[in-house]
Formats: sequence, C-alpha cells, structure tokens
Amino acid sequence: FYAGAPILTDDGLALGTVCVLDDRARVLTNEQSSALQRLSALVATLLTHEKQRREQQFQAYLDADAHTARLTAMASAALDLQAYIDAEGVYRHVNQTYLDYNACEPADVIGKHVSEQVSEALYRDVLGSQLERAMRGESVFYQRLADYRGRGPRHMEVALLPVRNAAG
Repeated sequence: FYAGAPILTDDGLALGTVCVLDDRARVLTNEQSSALQRLSALVATLLTHEKQRREQQFQAYLDADAHTARLTAMASAALDLQAYIDAEGVYRHVNQTYLDYNACEPADVIGKHVSEQVSEALYRDVLGSQLERAMRGESVFYQRLADYRGRGPRHMEVALLPVRNAAG
C-alpha cells in the first residue's frame, strides 16, 4: 500500500512527498487523505520558514561584516592612537597611527599581551590597574606623558572604553 501527498513550494515546485507505506492493501478515508495533504502543506511551510530563517541569518552576517568593515576603516584612518584589546589583555587590532607612534608593524603587536608592549614599571604602576577597571566595564580616562619610539615624548589623554560583544 502507498499513499502520498507532494510537498510543493508556493510556485508549484515539487520538493518531495509525504507518504505512507504498508505491506497490506488499505484504503484511505477522506479524512486520512485530507490529513496527509495537511501534513504535506505543513512540511512545505516548515521548509519555507527554514529557508527564510537562513536567509535572515545570512543577511545578519553580511550586515555585521559590513559594520565591522566600516568600524575598522574608521579606526584605521583616525588620527588618534586606537587599540582594541580583548578581555585577556591581548591586542586584537591597532590602527596605523598606533603603529606609526610605536614605530612597529602589526605583527609586533597583534596577538601580544599589553604587558609585553610596555615597560614592566608602566604596566605595574599605571596600565595594569587602569585596564582592570575597563575590563570590569568602567570607562577610564587619565593623562600621562609617553615617550613613543616613532614620535618622541607626547602628553597623552587616554580613554579606555569597554566594548563588549556576545562573547564578552
């Protein structure tokens, strides 16, 4: 015995069949036949919704990627030194101004801990505690005199602004 109802898209494309099989001969009632048709329509609706969900998810990914690209372009072109440091204190991005001031290349900074980039005394006496405050979610502002390899001594106004993503 075989009874089936096609799974159809809105434009009539057959994707498959919802079917019932048995090794004995049977006769479907009108109610059973109608239920099979409704089940087939439900499967088509679920497939349509899943397709829409995936399209929305992909669009959200594209939007997030475009947003990240815009932020990266803005940060890279800024005149201020900018660095993005993760929750473990590791550099994830620095702009060109940061590289110019420190007379270094991205590979010298990206993936390194802040304590590896500054003197032990500076990290211990100033940066470490300020970074800890920022990592707890506090916006931290302070001033200091810094001697940069690529630009010499500069009076700096430092802003540590916590930015969190879904991963923390």
